[in-house]
Amino acid sequence: MEKAENRSESPFCVKIEHLKKSCEFRDVLVNGHKWQGELVALYSKQEKNESIRVGTIITKKLVPKATRRNYIRRLIYSFFVDRKKDINPGFLSVVKVIGSFGTGTKKILSQTIRRELSMLAERAGILQK
Repeated sequence: MEKAENRSESPFCVKIEHLKKSCEFRDVLVNGHKWQGELVALYSKQEKNESIRVGTIITKKLVPKATRRNYIRRLIYSFFVDRKKDINPGFLSVVKVIGSFGTGTKKILSQTIRRELSMLAERAGILQK
């Protein structure tokens, strides 16, 4: 039990939280800054606390299959989890899918999303240099 408490106090163990309420999404979309790529748009807003909070918006119109939407959502969250040591704490981020991903393989889809999110997160100042 003590090990879990020690990890939560560590500055390197920043937890990635999910945005869940519509008011949280609305706050970031209206008051945050927007960076747009070909397939995804990244909205971010600086907060005073030290957590990293991420939400996703994937419409049924662009990605009709629920399994594909859920896979894309997991890819987006895994990007932030994998890069959490490089992420500046205190950001609220919403990733919105704005383009169709087509019918490519999962490997191509994963590489495309990670490349585009990396580029947008660097532009937004979310990633440390």
